[in-house]
Amino acid sequence: MSDGDIVTVPKAQTFFIGGEVRNNGPYVWQRGITLAQAVTLAGGLTDRGIFRGASATRLVNGKPVEIKLDELDKVMPGDTIRINKRLF
Repeated sequence: MSDGDIVTVPKAQTFFIGGEVRNNGPYVWQRGITLAQAVTLAGGLTDRGIFRGASATRLVNGKPVEIKLDELDKVMPGDTIRINKRLF
């Protein structure tokens, strides 16, 4: 590199996690991240949070599709994840 060179850095890919996690919001996606790891990034489950019934809205062929997720399922860039609360 020389003085005056321009370095272009691509924008980080993200996912959003909401519902019964301690810190709802967008997070930087990392290759291979699982739902359990994503929840950890978001501060963990709330006292009422539960993995069962977790889902992600994901674009598939340009259309939003709801996908059920288990703890070890991979999160994809652009996912909007919803963590449910236990019923009792």
